[in-house]
Amino acid sequence: SLPYYQIFTLPTNGVAGGIASGTEDYYSFDYANIHFVCLDSHDTPRSPSGAMLTWLASDIAATSREWVIAFWHHPPYSKGSHDSDAEAQLAEMRGNALPILEAAGVDLVLTGHSHSYERSFLLDGYYGVSSTLTPGMKKDPGSGRENETGAYRKKPGTEPRDGAVYVVAGSSGQISGGPLNHPAMFLSLNSLGSLVLDVNGSRLDAKFLRSNGQIEDSFTIVKHAGAAGARFHTVAPCRVVDTRDPAGPWGGPALPAGSERTFLLGGRCGIPASAITVALNATITAPSSAGHFTLFPGGSALPQTSSV
Repeated sequence: SLPYYQIFTLPTNGVAGGIASGTEDYYSFDYANIHFVCLDSHDTPRSPSGAMLTWLASDIAATSREWVIAFWHHPPYSKGSHDSDAEAQLAEMRGNALPILEAAGVDLVLTGHSHSYERSFLLDGYYGVSSTLTPGMKKDPGSGRENETGAYRKKPGTEPRDGAVYVVAGSSGQISGGPLNHPAMFLSLNSLGSLVLDVNGSRLDAKFLRSNGQIEDSFTIVKHAGAAGARFHTVAPCRVVDTRDPAGPWGGPALPAGSERTFLLGGRCGIPASAITVALNATITAPSSAGHFTLFPGGSALPQTSSV
């Protein structure tokens, strides 16, 4: 057997929580309110119908812990010293393991292999190569930092498909560069350091601690029951639409009397593509005549009362 298995004794029989896997290649355990899942992306078959991923589906469905953190070697997303578009082990874990994990409400996935630090947005449903990322796959396109765009917010428990953060933490002992431009990532660094996790009840804080003692990245995930798990985003001041501008999807022409026009706001000025409610200010300049101006959701009937 590999020296690794001779050094460590790993839980094969569910003695530390989780369902028995019968092997040290992959296993799970509980610590406080966290369910940890370790998978083998190197030697064990990664087929959706194989023993490992069949066990994974049963194990993760059975947990009642508040948090689910999974970890293995080969990252599903990376443009560091390895390319997740080009290597089979990375692509197979992305395409086969992630759908199972996300359907069961995984919160955080930790990997290595690339000798760099890469940290994603809050993602869901992204199983293709790097060019296939769409805005809708970002459950939250912000930084996850409370002093910037706000913490990533999820519903309590293990809500299916509520988003997960993916971290390549492969630079604690070596850095090897690479393009470091995967679009799934909020931040990519060719820096030595380690990832530090703190979980307190329904709050998870993560920090990338550099070898010089500086914190170069951080994010927070909060599980909150308010507003049915709604996430609130604060965006920088931005003029979303201005009909005084040249003709375009967010510009002119000016609205003539009695007309309607639809503006697509998702993805504009940092507004998440998944947003269902947007608070904004509207200003009317140089009206050609007296009247009223009504704002209402696209695709719905014109309301009988004026909103402005």
